[in-house]
Amino acid sequence: MTTTKPSGWSNRTVLKGPKLIHAYEQLEAIDKATGEEKEFLLKTYAPKAPLNYILSLNFNDKVRLGLPEGMPPLNPKEMDSITHPDMMGNLSSSIHRLKNCMIENRAMPQTKKEEIFIQVLLACPLKDAEIVCSAKDKALTELYPSITKEFVKSVFPSLTGE
Repeated sequence: MTTTKPSGWSNRTVLKGPKLIHAYEQLEAIDKATGEEKEFLLKTYAPKAPLNYILSLNFNDKVRLGLPEGMPPLNPKEMDSITHPDMMGNLSSSIHRLKNCMIENRAMPQTKKEEIFIQVLLACPLKDAEIVCSAKDKALTELYPSITKEFVKSVFPSLTGE
């Protein structure tokens, strides 16, 4: 997908090439931006994992995980982005495993679904784990109020299931 630079933009870091940043950094940038910049950032980050999956998990009513609400009990020190600065790649490569946790997957025992979910959370910094849990609970807008279903749908209807 080709993304065009909005008018009036300077060469920001996002335009200088790939920079591995965490999902929470991407969402914070989108949430704080306005107008063309907001749409541009969504077009830049949303087509790629893990953000595409996080947005779909949150805004697509057909995507539901058969897991309890909230954050499972985890050791935050195991998820600290300071001690694990390269975890963006791990979340991007492991988030697809959550497909095994879908409600429709009745063949997999509940304990196995929960185990997979916890493994995915442990593969990322605490802030990203909180985002994944919020998306699972369809509550991402509580963390990022300006990232709404309507906004995501206007740019990427497929992520909302429409």
